[in-house]
Amino acid sequence: MSNIELSISADLTAAEIIRANESIDDKTAEELAATLHDIVASVKKAFALRPPDLPLHESDVVQTVLRTAVGFWPADWGAAANESVWVMEQLTDVEQLTGAKDPYKSYLRVCDRVSGTDCASLLS
Repeated sequence: MSNIELSISADLTAAEIIRANESIDDKTAEELAATLHDIVASVKKAFALRPPDLPLHESDVVQTVLRTAVGFWPADWGAAANESVWVMEQLTDVEQLTGAKDPYKSYLRVCDRVSGTDCASLLS
């Protein structure tokens, strides 16, 4: 997926990961950032395959995935829950459209590592 360009660098994403959880070392942050960028590349590929008249924008999905993975969720619990479901739906669609291997589970693993949770294990 490296041929799909992302305007946000993996270094910046790694820095955001460290900012969200200072106990994460540089190497781990770089690995987590690479995973997120692979997911984003799959999102971009999925949007290239979707009909162009959909009301949803690629940037909405990309920014939400990158933002929520480092713990920036809406302050309102209900809005955060709705956004969580929306992210799951979007990444499930990505998997169906592109054949990407478990983008939602990969996303959850990154979120788990950053926030110290274990949500991905619930999918096993």
